[in-house]
Amino acid sequence: MELGIIGRPHGLKGDLRLYLHNADSESIFNVKNVYIQNGVDEPSKHSILNATPGPKYVILKVSDVTGRNSAERITGSRLYIDKSELPPLEDGSYYIADILGLDVICNGESIGKIINSVNTGGVEVVEVSDDKREIQIPLVDVYLEKMDIENGKVFVKDIDTLPVAILKQ
Repeated sequence: MELGIIGRPHGLKGDLRLYLHNADSESIFNVKNVYIQNGVDEPSKHSILNATPGPKYVILKVSDVTGRNSAERITGSRLYIDKSELPPLEDGSYYIADILGLDVICNGESIGKIINSVNTGGVEVVEVSDDKREIQIPLVDVYLEKMDIENGKVFVKDIDTLPVAILKQ
């Protein structure tokens, strides 16, 4: 499960700046290992030695990244975790990775798949795309009818009141 992107090094000893996709996520503090993928290379496994919340990022120290030069080599890399290491979620909760790619159904018809999710100050907004358009739908009671993650579907209602969809060109 992708958590974020590694930014420029923090200091001289190989500490990393991890910019989380979801700034409110605490998942990085609940796992022992991370996987770093630089470009098209296979992800490499690293043990977490230390993780400290920073102002806009997490300061992360991992095994095998011992100095600024080795940290600079992985700047821009994607950081993943093994979802099986995370604690179980409460009923009705889900990880963003669980909903990416799900079919979105409105009035019995598919209107596209979830391609991204953005937290906008406490409201999760999913981006839904088909071949012709992209729509942003807030996951709030007004629009969300039902999440059926097990069957790969999200049911929405009343999307006619949403702002105009963005048409693809």
